[in-house]
Amino acid sequence: MRTLGRAKPLLLLLLVGALLFWQRERILQGIGQFLVKEDRPQKADLIVCLSGSWADRTLAAVDLYRAGWSRRVFLFREERPVGYEQLLQRGIRLPETRDLARQILLHSGLPRSAIFSGERESTSTYDEACQMREFLRRRPSSSLILVTSKFHSKRAYLIFRSQLNDPGVRILSLPTSYDEFDPRNWWRKERSRERLLLEYQKFLVSLVRGRIRLSLLLKGG
Repeated sequence: MRTLGRAKPLLLLLLVGALLFWQRERILQGIGQFLVKEDRPQKADLIVCLSGSWADRTLAAVDLYRAGWSRRVFLFREERPVGYEQLLQRGIRLPETRDLARQILLHSGLPRSAIFSGERESTSTYDEACQMREFLRRRPSSSLILVTSKFHSKRAYLIFRSQLNDPGVRILSLPTSYDEFDPRNWWRKERSRERLLLEYQKFLVSLVRGRIRLSLLLKGG
């Protein structure tokens, strides 16, 4: 009897392990899908294109504009890389990522009057949310479309929702379809694995620093 009693924890552990192995793909998919927030498209006052992976995000902003979901696009000024000032001192001026994104918009047919931008460099998603809060004080809008990468979309939405803290502003999350991250099989690609692990780290830091309201996360956003 004593031997049977000692074996019970081991049997339970084996059963749990077998269950996890049997459901491993569903669990891994859930881990990936947790990071993604994608709403149904609706008309909005402003498309907010987050910096970072600027090419695919700007292409998504173009598609949304052409589809008529909004007639204005906002670009953030990304923090310039180390050494950029030294390049300027040597007379070497390279376009910033914001300039490249603006060129994509202009070459895609958007008028200059439809493109807005902040002048202060943004260092994080939190910083971008704070800049947008300041922008909305000068140019009030009742609805925004956030455009970012899929793996970044839920954290970005929660940060913007937490920092704007205005129930009168509707925020939609429409991540770029040009992003290669697939939450259904992210573990099969090394780059996707790295992005997911880093994003979960940033998610935790955002919660600890109060950049995401825990109550908002528990309510499902």
